[in-house]
Amino acid sequence: MSHLKGYAGSILRIDLSTRKIYKTPTMEYADLFIGGRGIGCKIYWDEVPPEADAFHPENRMIFLTGPLCGIPGFAGARWQVCAKSPLNNRFSYCNLGGSWGVYLKFAGYDALVGDPTLESKVYSAVTGKEIDEEGLYRIGERIFNLQRAILIREGHKGREDDTLEEFNFTVPLKGDFLNEDCLLPGKDGNPFSRKGMVVDREEFEKMKDEYYRIRGWDVSTGLQTLEKLRELKLLEGVV
Repeated sequence: MSHLKGYAGSILRIDLSTRKIYKTPTMEYADLFIGGRGIGCKIYWDEVPPEADAFHPENRMIFLTGPLCGIPGFAGARWQVCAKSPLNNRFSYCNLGGSWGVYLKFAGYDALVGDPTLESKVYSAVTGKEIDEEGLYRIGERIFNLQRAILIREGHKGREDDTLEEFNFTVPLKGDFLNEDCLLPGKDGNPFSRKGMVVDREEFEKMKDEYYRIRGWDVSTGLQTLEKLRELKLLEGVV
């Protein structure tokens, strides 16, 4: 393996299931796969089984830089995140900016690879309070419901105010230079175009019904129920 300029040379691996942190050489991948997305695709291909869902321990959250990251100038702060998305249980990636990727590179790493239960384990390690993934989600749900309660207390009318601007229902959607055909992922994974379409009011209201049911809120009003607030231990502070 040769050493290529532009790479820090190491990939940081964090496995919180075993509480191990170790390094692997970037050059195992960089000779054949250039940049963050290329190396991310190779790691994903090698390590994530097709049958593993987004929250399976064998999924990988992969944060990567490329050889240009950290170089002063255009696109010198771009970095990638690759993983199986919980939205559709398919491989997904995104390109981001800011200083995080630069600092990762300057710390001596081209990539960071972790498991999808990372957040709960980091919380446990930092605070000393053991919490699993489901417990962390419950805390997030509690925070979201408290935020909703604040909005309601300050005049938000629930379902009545959970709406879109009128133009979304009346003005046909136009493309732009980033997505000329207004393409979106379909249920079967195939893209489809919403160009020229408007939001269907009836379908939008059905989506709200489904959302409120998932949240455990009252479907007719969009307001939280006493049962949900009691479940989240918010009853005393909110009611």
